[in-house]
Amino acid sequence: MEKSIEARLEEIFKEWYERMYSEKSYLEDKKEPFTKDGILFNENIPANIIEDMWKLSSRRVLFLLKDQNQKGKDKWFEDIRDWLRVTEFDRDKEHNKNSDKSIAQKEKNKNLKNKFLCRMAFLIWGLSKLTTNTVDDWPEGEVIAAHKKGDVKDLFNTIPFALVECKKLPGGPKLYDNILLGHLDEYGDFLTQEIETLNPNIIVCSGNRIFEFVVKYFSQSNEIEKLPNIYGGEYEIDGKKVPNFTTCLWYDQEKNIVVINSFHPSDRVENWMYFEKVMSPFRAFIREHSDF
Repeated sequence: MEKSIEARLEEIFKEWYERMYSEKSYLEDKKEPFTKDGILFNENIPANIIEDMWKLSSRRVLFLLKDQNQKGKDKWFEDIRDWLRVTEFDRDKEHNKNSDKSIAQKEKNKNLKNKFLCRMAFLIWGLSKLTTNTVDDWPEGEVIAAHKKGDVKDLFNTIPFALVECKKLPGGPKLYDNILLGHLDEYGDFLTQEIETLNPNIIVCSGNRIFEFVVKYFSQSNEIEKLPNIYGGEYEIDGKKVPNFTTCLWYDQEKNIVVINSFHPSDRVENWMYFEKVMSPFRAFIREHSDF
């Protein structure tokens, strides 16, 4: 019998954790800081059904992030797949010091009161709905209108999507490239196993280093700029280039996978720039690949 995605990820996390903490057992301890991730669980849909929905989706969107921002010096073991559902741990008054703060945060997440998740929800809407017939119909303003009607929230809380942190050791508000690259060098084999297990066909990479890692892995080439099937470039508005704003999408035709370079959802850029960094090259791609 074929293992579920969740079961396979547990095997990967176990090996990853035990390499990071060579003297610790993942199954016995789970005390050291570590981030589990994957397809987000849903409060109203069983995990196995969400997984089946994911497998049957024509567009499976994976957001590939850097590391989890855990405030303060003390870091902890967490499963970010629970961000959209209230768990027994959230309800445990002893663990939460008689506070409903954790439950309230989950409600904010589901209602897109979290800017980080709201930005991703806008992209999920655009990436899942864009076709050659609507390629010019989804500027950010149109999605804002759909958001005000509640349609974006409804889709966000229904459609399966995945979040993966490249670095499983939680960090703070900033992650320097040398730290990220060191982690990818040491644990990149686990990250590629996780991506292959999830089997997305749209990968939104939060930053240049992550985009380069994914494209090099799939293309087996270090010369990204010379690869075929590259979309994007300097961004223009009414024929005028926007300074210091470029976009890039790479299409692996053999595997039918789109890899898009994005800002991180927490980056201090205007919302329209976060949206267009992904959607502009995706529109150009869809114009040529109507069957995607």
